[in-house]
Amino acid sequence: MLKITQTIILLCLFLILTSQSFSQSGVPTLKTGWPKSAGERVFSSPVIGNIDADGNLEIVVGSYDNKVYAFKADGSLVPGWPKQCGGKLFSSPALGDLDGDGVSEIVIGSWDMKVYAWKWNGTAVPGFPVSSENMFYSTPALGDLDQDGKDEVVIGSLDGKLYAWNGDGALASGFPVQTEGAIFSSPALGDIDQDTANEIVLPCSDHKIYAFKKNGTLVSGWPFTGTDAFYLSSPALADLNDDGKLEIAVGDLAGKLYVLKNNGSSLAGFPLSLVGSILSSPAIGDLDGDGFKDLVVSTDSGKVYGIKKDGTFLSGWPVQASGQIISSPIIANINNDSSAEVLVGTSEGKIYAWNKNGVLLTGWPIILNNWVNSTLALGDLERDGKAELVAGDGDSLVYVWELGNNSYNQNLLYWPVYRGNSKRTGLFSVESTVRVYGDANNDGLVTVADVVFLINFLFKGGPRPSDLTLADVNADCKVTISDVVYLVAYLFKFGPAPKAGCA
Repeated sequence: MLKITQTIILLCLFLILTSQSFSQSGVPTLKTGWPKSAGERVFSSPVIGNIDADGNLEIVVGSYDNKVYAFKADGSLVPGWPKQCGGKLFSSPALGDLDGDGVSEIVIGSWDMKVYAWKWNGTAVPGFPVSSENMFYSTPALGDLDQDGKDEVVIGSLDGKLYAWNGDGALASGFPVQTEGAIFSSPALGDIDQDTANEIVLPCSDHKIYAFKKNGTLVSGWPFTGTDAFYLSSPALADLNDDGKLEIAVGDLAGKLYVLKNNGSSLAGFPLSLVGSILSSPAIGDLDGDGFKDLVVSTDSGKVYGIKKDGTFLSGWPVQASGQIISSPIIANINNDSSAEVLVGTSEGKIYAWNKNGVLLTGWPIILNNWVNSTLALGDLERDGKAELVAGDGDSLVYVWELGNNSYNQNLLYWPVYRGNSKRTGLFSVESTVRVYGDANNDGLVTVADVVFLINFLFKGGPRPSDLTLADVNADCKVTISDVVYLVAYLFKFGPAPKAGCA
């Protein structure tokens, strides 16, 4: 009986392997079931995350029709969505754990002067929505300010107030804080003064960049005062020069790119004057593979700059796109090589992808019928090793493209969404691999390799899964041939998704 079962499994493996398409990595192919209507124009930037704990990733995006949509990978709506807000949505959704239950909530600011928060099934988080005295253009950043293990919601309003709410909707101690200008930018969260707690970095229309401590007081040496231009760009935080301290990068409408040290002084080589206004926000990642993080910045002139930590341009950069660029760039590997690419959308409806040397990839740009002013999002929606690219446009549509086999590389996912991560903190951090049920070999994906790994473990004395709960896909509290059969059925698309095991 065992030999018969093994034979069936090996036959399934053969069929899986021979049925795989061998599309060229990095070349976009519109995913079946897409695009989907978002009801109105999409100014909001999509975010990708596993909001319903089913092992796959969902897409969450706001629309100008006052609704927030949550889509599954196949284009179907997550049950309970979309959700209605009372105003237009320029803000983008953020994902974070407000109540400490280990599952992400969805948070967004609205033009009706409220911040909304929902659980994955669309029910409101207790205490939300919360109200302010003005509208929200800013995107919320979610992070643990008071070190209680739960995320706070940090966001700025157009009357210049910086808010921070606890996960129950109560204002955090010391907030709101009044600045001297309107807040269009989104806050960044990171420990800039090395006190082990997150600070809040925020540019305003008063030409200043503020840094606040968790209690709402100013960090020593701040605010920084720039030129006469104000900021629509949002700050990005990273240790660019490997001195153990975070730097702050942000652009202004005069085309100046500032990189500030944690004490508010300028990093050597900055500010840098670029061609055009900087409406978008910087992205950060090691493009040239020298071990130091680089900056990628776009302007409304259509230029995209790759910039080293000393303010010099990377080889092959800047590059020129067709149309204005309001969308912020993202940085991720999409073609299964050893370096990351830069992707960005334009006002002419084109989506570009360049390699580390500024060379346009084969099959790009993607050309749509209307503008792409919100920022792209990239991730592996189905955990199959194929990266998907998500974009919203001016025709009220949300698109998803597959980028081919083996196009997803977790270690080169430097800045895959607006603000760098799903919490929208603006802090550089290659996110750790999410626990994926069915990922027996612990590579972050659920593929044929996991079936082979389990067969070797069960029958050939191969290595033991490092986390048995990931291999116990049928949740019967043991790892057996039944899990192999279950996993094959899932990969063949005739069985359910792997469950949370208990082995």
